[in-house]
Amino acid sequence: MSIYIAEVHMDKNGIGFTIDDLPGFAAHYEGSDMEEASKAAEAVLRDWIASNIDRGIAIPAPTPAIIADRKLQAEDRPEGIMWMALRARYPAARTMRINLSVDERTLSEIDDKASARGLTRSAFMVEAARAFD
Repeated sequence: MSIYIAEVHMDKNGIGFTIDDLPGFAAHYEGSDMEEASKAAEAVLRDWIASNIDRGIAIPAPTPAIIADRKLQAEDRPEGIMWMALRARYPAARTMRINLSVDERTLSEIDDKASARGLTRSAFMVEAARAFD
C-alpha cells in the first residue's frame, strides 16, 4: 500500500480529487460527505492503478512522506482547496503457495479465528496482514 496526497476541490457539484504524482488521475463524488467521498476516491484510485498496470504503464511513486506531510500541514493553500492522504491498494498479484512454520497452539488459534469469520486459514492470514496497513 502507498499513500498519495490528493488535492481536494469542493464546489456545489460535489468533491473532486486529483493527484499531482499521478498524471491523468481524477475522481469526483457527487455529494458533500467527505468520508464517503474519500472512500469513493480510493476505489477510483485502486481501479486507475489496476488499469494502468494491465496496460503496462508504470505507476509513479508517491511524494516522499516528509514532503507530503508538509503539504498536508500547510496553511497557505489556495482558497477552496485542501489536501487529503489517499491509500493506494495495488491489485492482488499472482497467488503463491508458501510453507510457514508456526507453533501448534498459535495454529489452532488461527484456525479458530478463521473459522469464526468464515475464512480459510490462508484468507485469514492475508486479511490479518492487511490489517496492519
